[in-house]
Amino acid sequence: METPGTDRSSATQGTGSLICFTEGLGQDTFKICKEYLRPLKKSLRKLDLPEELPKEKKLKYTKKSLIRLGDHINAFLQNYCKPGEVKHWRKMMWRFVSLFSELDGKRLHKLYKYTKNNQMDKFLEMDSCRGCGNL
Repeated sequence: METPGTDRSSATQGTGSLICFTEGLGQDTFKICKEYLRPLKKSLRKLDLPEELPKEKKLKYTKKSLIRLGDHINAFLQNYCKPGEVKHWRKMMWRFVSLFSELDGKRLHKLYKYTKNNQMDKFLEMDSCRGCGNL
């Protein structure tokens, strides 16, 4: 698989980053996800909003962020993955995104699909049954 910005000769070694991989994401996979999603740092940060923010604003920011992130992930899958790798890399990308949220990658991906398909009833239902009240 050819991936953007992952030339081993230019890989940053010992950059002082506190996190270079996490459970379920090996170090190389983590680097690929981090570099590819770097342009969307603001969207990643908006997945973890302050408790005092009104629910309507949280919902708006979350939906907008999920659409940006999901569309970017889909572009990665189309442009850099072979058909047999798509499922694996979708899972890895959403797992990386989940590091910025209370939700796991599978739920974030489902929320993205509901948002993208204008299925707000399912989006809100999923939000209410998870019980954490983040949105």
